[in-house]
Amino acid sequence: MSTTEEITRVLNAFGLHADTHRWAKLEALLAPTVTVDYTSLLGGTAPAESASSFVERWKKLLPAFTCVQHLITNHLIDAEGDSATAETQVATLHTLKDPKLAANDAWTFGGRYDFRLKRIDGRWRIEAVKLTVTRQSGNLDLMKLAQARAERG
Repeated sequence: MSTTEEITRVLNAFGLHADTHRWAKLEALLAPTVTVDYTSLLGGTAPAESASSFVERWKKLLPAFTCVQHLITNHLIDAEGDSATAETQVATLHTLKDPKLAANDAWTFGGRYDFRLKRIDGRWRIEAVKLTVTRQSGNLDLMKLAQARAERG
């Protein structure tokens, strides 16, 4: 398998493993320390953290949604030696079934992911990912509702 194919598989698996709650497989895609920058969507900061800490946060949040889908496409990969960058497009769907929401139970956003990867022990791993949101539609409060649901357990 070529370097481009290997990296493409990692990028596709990033969304798929998150959506299907395959937490150990998601963590295995990440470098030991990772920076996940969603500040264009959520504000705040994007500090580097352990892969396990990042996965633990998503492990609490994503199951609070009824459905989550990340489609990561149009991979532009530039690899040199054991380092690589990749620019992709992302389209997401989040739903939260709740009778109080009626038909206002979906939130989508799209934009670009910029990845930085490193080959570690012969496998490509994600060191950093930055989301740049270019559009949103639907119920923009769904993230806050899911976070509240996750905190309640």
